[in-house]
Amino acid sequence: MSALTAPVPDVRRRDAAASRRAILDAAEQLFAQRGYDRASLGEIGRRAGVSAALPAYFFGCKEALYAAVLDRLLPAVVQTTTAVMEGFDEQELTAFLDTLARVRVAIADVPADLGPPAPRWRPPTLNRSP
Repeated sequence: MSALTAPVPDVRRRDAAASRRAILDAAEQLFAQRGYDRASLGEIGRRAGVSAALPAYFFGCKEALYAAVLDRLLPAVVQTTTAVMEGFDEQELTAFLDTLARVRVAIADVPADLGPPAPRWRPPTLNRSP
C-alpha cells in the first residue's frame, strides 16, 4: 500500500456530549438572534462546528431542539424568578401574578398572523460629501 492510498487516520475525537452542548449553545444564540423561524438546523450545526445534519440526528427536529434549549434555560429562569419573588410581600406578589395573568390573556388574544415582521432599524448613513 503506497502512501497515497493508505487510509488517513481519523484524528478528530468524537465526543457526543461535547457536540450536544455545542449544538445547544449555537441554537440558543441563533434562536435569540434570529428567532425560531429564521434559525435553521443546518446553520445551527455549522455554528456549533459540527456537520449540518448532526442537530437533526441528536434532536430529531427544530421544535425538539428548541424545547431542549428552553429546558436547559428553565432552571436559571426559575432561580432568578424565585430570588426576585422572595423580596415581595404577599400583596405585592398577588399584584405581580395578577399582572402576569393579564399579560398572558392579552398575548393569547393577539392574532397569530400579524403580517410580516417590521424592518430592522438601521442607523442613518452619514453623507460626508459637500
